[in-house]
Formats: sequence, C-alpha cells, structure tokens
Amino acid sequence: MNTAYFLAAALLALTPGISSAADAWSLRVPGKPLEVCGKMRDSFNVSGAASVAAGRVLLVCDELKHGVQAGHLAVATGRITLTEGEFTLHAGAGKELDLEAAAADPQHHCYYVCGSCGPSRKTGEAAPDRQWLFRIGTDPASGAMIPGAVTRVSLVEALRTEGFLAQRLNKSAADMGVDIEGLAYKDGRLWLGLRCPNVNGNGLVVVASADDIMAKRPVVWQRFDLPLGNDRGLRDLVPIKDGFLLLAGPTGALDARTVPAKPKKAKPAAQSQSAAPPDTVWLGDTADARRHEAGKMPAPRWPGHLARRPLPSNWVLAEPSRASPPAAAPPAAAPPEEASFALYFWAGDASGPVRVGEVARPPRLAGGMGASGKPEGLLVVSETSASIGLIVLCDGAANGAPMLYEVSRPQWREHQQDR
Repeated sequence: MNTAYFLAAALLALTPGISSAADAWSLRVPGKPLEVCGKMRDSFNVSGAASVAAGRVLLVCDELKHGVQAGHLAVATGRITLTEGEFTLHAGAGKELDLEAAAADPQHHCYYVCGSCGPSRKTGEAAPDRQWLFRIGTDPASGAMIPGAVTRVSLVEALRTEGFLAQRLNKSAADMGVDIEGLAYKDGRLWLGLRCPNVNGNGLVVVASADDIMAKRPVVWQRFDLPLGNDRGLRDLVPIKDGFLLLAGPTGALDARTVPAKPKKAKPAAQSQSAAPPDTVWLGDTADARRHEAGKMPAPRWPGHLARRPLPSNWVLAEPSRASPPAAAPPAAAPPEEASFALYFWAGDASGPVRVGEVARPPRLAGGMGASGKPEGLLVVSETSASIGLIVLCDGAANGAPMLYEVSRPQWREHQQDR
C-alpha cells in the first residue's frame, strides 16, 4: 500500500495540468485574533515570542529598556494574559536593548533572547546594548523565569569568527549590515535568522553550538543561503519536528537607501511692508505715504472693503505690491506598495525552503489611520503529523495582533512520518 501511495503521488506530480492540494503545504486562519489581557509594556513593538512550558509565554519588545514580559497562554480560549511588570535582564542597559528574537529550550528549562546587533539608527554608531544574547533559566515545575538565572554574552563578538558576517558588523542595512530578527534553538544549537543582508537573492541563517557561544569559546558557524528572492530576509524562524518554519519579509535595505533626507521646514518669507494679501489695501495720508516710500515708517493694513468707502481728499489709495503666490504643492506620491510576508518550511539542511503561504498584515487602525503592522514573530502552540498550530505576532500593531494559523502538512509528509 505504501508503494501504491507513492506511485500515485509521483504520477500526479509528473502529469501536466494535474495537481493535488493534499500534496502541498497550506496555511489558513481558523478564527479570530487572540485576546490580550493585561497591560503590555510596549504594545506596538512586539518582535518575538517563545514558550518553554505549556501555558507559559515570553514576549520580547524591541523598545523595552531592560528586559522582557511574561504571560500565560490559553489557546483553547484564545487568550494571552500578561503578568505585570518587566522582567529585568540587564538593569545597567542604556537607552534600549532592541530585543528582536526569542527561543526556548524546554529540555534545559531556559529561554534565549537577543538584540538585533545593528548600529544605532539615529547615529549609525555601534550600539553595545543591542548586541547581547541572554540565557534565562526557568523553574522546571512552573516554567516561570528565575531572576537570578540570567547570563549574557556579546553576540557580536561570537559572530566575529564567521568570516562573511564579520565584515558586516556594526553597519547599517543600507550598507548590507547584520540585522538579526530570528532566533531558534534545536539540537543543542542556536539558529540565527538574518533580516539583513540579502546576498544575491538569498536570506541567511547561521548556526552554532549554544554552549560554545555562552561559554565564550571559539565558535564554529555554519551558514545557509536560502533562496528567498531579492530584498527578502528572515523575520523569524521556529523549530518543528522535521525542520523549521520561516517567516520572510523585506530586508529594509532598499528603504534605507532610498528614503530621502527629511526636508527642512522652509522659513516663512519676511513680508515686505509694501506687500499685502490680495484682499487688503494700504490707506494713509500723503505725508504718511511719502514717509513709507522713503522707508521711514510702515504702512497700515486694513480690510479691503474699507477702500470702497469715501476717502478724505488728502488721502491716497495705492495698490500694494502683491506677494508672489505660493508655489504649487507637488503631487502627492502614490502610497508605497504594501510589503508582503510569507511562511516557508525548511528542513534545516542544504535543501531550499518550500513556500507555505502568505501571511496577511493586520488591518490598519479605525478610520484607516496609522501604518499596518508587520508580521514579526512566530510561536508554535501545537504540532501533529498532519498540522501545526502557529501564532503570528506583528510589530506596529496593538498588542502584537496575535493571530492563530493552521499549517497543514502535505499528505505524503504525514504518511512518511507515520511509517
């Protein structure tokens, strides 16, 4: 029977014009967005999530100054309940840690979170507080994070042994600098997904021993170049039984190269005393007019309708010089095309990623105001041989706009796993 199944699948694949949805990955939204209860400390900048134990969730926000936020996840009721306060990772941090990604290691009861490793967006200079990789110990029984069990190392220092990326550290996206947004733990190794750089149409994933990185031992990296298309990079990645799910989107490098300098506000032209709006006139006696022409006194301004009233014989009415009409405003630029985000399956080896489907951006705020959020974080909440329950969180949307997706595996993969 197994042979018959695979022969049938092969015939379908080889027969032109015949395909089966059951032989492909698929993605659907089964319900409404999850409800977030409690106060999120940085509700419009959610960048990642991880879960080390059932019902526990850790959220990272790239604008939190010192740490992360924890919560409880109930998929059955569609609710994330946040705990109060920020779990401190580095009390001595400067302006922000710029945490972008989180991963869980349930076997060793810990989380990993890391910063983007990019330079300051304002100054373009290296930002040490964005370069940390943290390991957070958790209570084996409850899954709660333990305040005294936090260690950190410089991820930038560890990356200096990866020859290609070492040349791109502390550079901006416009200069093909390193920007980390994805982090996963699997088989004793940390897998870093890079939003930037994109190299010849390939997004990058680099992998190394978690223990070597945390122990500051010489790190041996393995790099994978994944064909995602030009200007496409990794926004997140999460492990599943037979590989990873990847979230891909724009690198931001093209935006960084093409955004014009912020125009300076033009100072209003000093209005000449002889200039007036079209609906005004100058009124004055002849002596005042002569003094005004000599530049010795300003002329008074009056509403234009006064000019139509009878004037005394010793008054004169002079048509003022008109101010130049304002330059016509340039035509409004067409709104940029909405960036697209897609989910892929990747086996974690030399094989290329397989597209699963497009991940929709959440709707704009009421009235169409504000920017639409961008899919940024993935969290696997269930997995069987047939399907995967996946929460997608968005940066720039209220409370991360968590949405539950159902990822269906191809039937041949389900059949293969059940063998």
